[in-house]
Amino acid sequence: MLRYVLLMAIAPEAAYRGPEPVAYGVEGILLHGRARRALDAGDGAHWPLPCLPMGRMSNRDRIARAAEEARLAAEEKAAKRATKKKPATPSARSAKPVRMKVVWEVRGGSGKAIKTFPYAEKAAGEAEAMALTRSTGHAHTLVATKVPMD
Repeated sequence: MLRYVLLMAIAPEAAYRGPEPVAYGVEGILLHGRARRALDAGDGAHWPLPCLPMGRMSNRDRIARAAEEARLAAEEKAAKRATKKKPATPSARSAKPVRMKVVWEVRGGSGKAIKTFPYAEKAAGEAEAMALTRSTGHAHTLVATKVPMD
């Protein structure tokens, strides 16, 4: 159980020398801290007002305090979750990877593709590259290239 502390009933004027002005509660007892703020707020708090516990805290009080802190944390978390951003639209997701296939390209000296052959027809591609090299006098090469599947 929280101990109810209403600070110093003896000679209040001499006993309290703090930055806050002195406030008196029931029967002229000096108040400070939470009790003082409750009195100033006028929230109709019941007497005696609970202040910080003096001494050890019982397990029941410790469990009650932990439950209250957990409840407050859950409320804050729920409020944060309610103000979260909406997820990205499906169009913003990355595109599905496209399947690729390998083809043979005959290229001229500038690297421009002149003719394309399927992967299985490599011999025909080599023969075409040799024929173009002989006929034009410029080097032609056969290069494997990946292109999207149809």
